[in-house]
Amino acid sequence: QRGDFLMIEKWMRRMKARGVAPDMYSYGALVQSYVKAKDVQGAEKALDAMTSSSCTVVPSNTFAYNTLMKHYASEGEALNVENLFDRMKASDVVPDATSYLQMIRAHVRDPEGAAEWLKRMEEKGLEPAATHFYAVMSSHAKLGDLEGTEAWFRVMMDAGFRPEVVGFNILMSAAAGNGDTEGAEGVLVRMEDLELTPDVVTIGTMLSAFAKVGNATGATSWLIRAEQAGLEPDLNCYNQVIKACGQAGDADLAERMARRLLRNRLTPDVYTYNMLLNALARGGLADAAEFWVDHMQRAARWRHHDFPLDQVAVSYSEVLLAHVNANDLPAAENWLEQMLGEGIEPQARCYTALVKSYTELGDLEQAGKWLGRMTSWSNHAVPQNLLDSVETKRLAAVS
Repeated sequence: QRGDFLMIEKWMRRMKARGVAPDMYSYGALVQSYVKAKDVQGAEKALDAMTSSSCTVVPSNTFAYNTLMKHYASEGEALNVENLFDRMKASDVVPDATSYLQMIRAHVRDPEGAAEWLKRMEEKGLEPAATHFYAVMSSHAKLGDLEGTEAWFRVMMDAGFRPEVVGFNILMSAAAGNGDTEGAEGVLVRMEDLELTPDVVTIGTMLSAFAKVGNATGATSWLIRAEQAGLEPDLNCYNQVIKACGQAGDADLAERMARRLLRNRLTPDVYTYNMLLNALARGGLADAAEFWVDHMQRAARWRHHDFPLDQVAVSYSEVLLAHVNANDLPAAENWLEQMLGEGIEPQARCYTALVKSYTELGDLEQAGKWLGRMTSWSNHAVPQNLLDSVETKRLAAVS
């Protein structure tokens, strides 16, 4: 459970030293520990060790295979899941309902494939649970196919399953993926008609629909309604509202929402900061952007694993763009040089923003300087239209 595969291996060596051969349960625990530690290669080696060992095969013991299949399914790696499914059968282990569930989940963006695996499961005489139908529904929802999601929702009910919150959440996610706020609200009305209580996932999904279309007013309204109904919105809920504010160009509201989540004792993640900084950058609020990137840096000192370098680069880029939009190009240049000094690769948009701004101001010397630096300091290719715009300005200035 802790992912301590070294300790498990130690105990397995002790077992062997005392003449006790590890069985499938022992190897299953080893596979699980590697998966918990996010060492998939180690998990594969542990599974290989089990199949090549002399331990007695228990046909119903699918744990080791299912554990690794679940990981691959969560990553959408259908080929790896199918490979494990075939290896399981070749080892005389009989796939169970959980094995088929992972096969369905692996086809999360392939509704036909997901439905086919559900059919195969039924043909084997295995009874599907609600989770199997939810997995097929999710394959349609991921594509924003509300009609297909609804159709499988009805198939599930026809099979004798009572509608639950999780099913409606999947329906709502199908609508939210298309920014269909009316469709998402319609799903909530159906839940209320059945006297089902929305959970925090319901609200987060609803808010994502409004974020998709940049409806900050609607998102904020639903957040407040959720709080008044006794729900405690989680970080994802606030992230969706801040995203909606950024899409709507309402930097002030985005910042108020960020402070509100802090007052509610929620801890921002790197995506919270980046969506907030994006809103501030669009509004040219450079001072506020610098404040929040400093806030992020202090949080990253204690949780540096939660702030990968590529996302930190996004944060710095937003601050630079905030200065550009505030027409403070010297400050923007300082931020780019600070990024380089800290070992953070500036994004291409940092260079192009400086070049475009200097070109618009008619300062072709500075524009040319940053074009040259984009070529020599970075691995980014200079867009042809950017080169053309600078050249057009230069020719106009000469004439």
